[in-house]
Amino acid sequence: MRLLKKIITISTLFALGTIALSGCSGDKNSNSNNATSELNNSSGEKTYGGTVVVGIQQDLDSLDPHLATAAGTKEVLFNIFEGLVKADADGNVVPAVASKYEISDDFLTYTFTLRDGVKFHNGNAVTAEDVKYSLERCAGILDGTPLIKALSVIKEVNIVDQSTVDVVLKQPDTELISYLTAAIIPAGYDEQATAPVGTGPFKFVSYTPQEGLVVEKNEDYYVEGIPYLDEVTFKICSDSDAAMLELKGGTIDVFSHLTSEQANELSTDFNIESNGQNL
Repeated sequence: MRLLKKIITISTLFALGTIALSGCSGDKNSNSNNATSELNNSSGEKTYGGTVVVGIQQDLDSLDPHLATAAGTKEVLFNIFEGLVKADADGNVVPAVASKYEISDDFLTYTFTLRDGVKFHNGNAVTAEDVKYSLERCAGILDGTPLIKALSVIKEVNIVDQSTVDVVLKQPDTELISYLTAAIIPAGYDEQATAPVGTGPFKFVSYTPQEGLVVEKNEDYYVEGIPYLDEVTFKICSDSDAAMLELKGGTIDVFSHLTSEQANELSTDFNIESNGQNL
């Protein structure tokens, strides 16, 4: 079922680019009968099911998370892929594919303990080999070409055991942890980059250039009870004016990056949420 409830989010930049698909506000109309949406019901309890269409302003520049550069693309792919760590709603770096990490006294070695039970969307368990491949690919160790420049500081990635990986740096870098949000992907991922496989709360379904991307609930997500929605469509809108028309017409349910004037225009019929900048 489509969500009957609407939400508009004003935000100049999400924390490391994520659209909050699992925490939406409800309709202003109290007679909404959407009993199975991911939104909170009248009793304040979270309910499950439903679909939502999110308007985005630009096409994706890559389905490969290590090649994507546009902020809008990262907002979308964040729902499919995760790194050893990720940013929470407040912009803090928290464990993701890794359950914890330690930094050596000389700041040259980061030791990550992998979380138990994390699976890729193809059903395979995440291994230390996958982590090693992912980070070496980003750092340019595999072919001499770093895909994420900030990770070129990595000298080597060593597998200690099947649940522990050491990331050794060429020189101390106190900001490295924020870049280890880089997606963990299956070893040899280059061959399947047109069908993204990650560990995030939503799985890739389809992508149509200049139209949009569809994802569905990851039933094996390691965070219990997440996500709430069954399916999400990221629909490309040519600009914010077009998005306004689609919101009013009901062809999209969520849109971010509105101007104050646009938000005021919609405030009578839509719930407006405002997030501060998190640069």
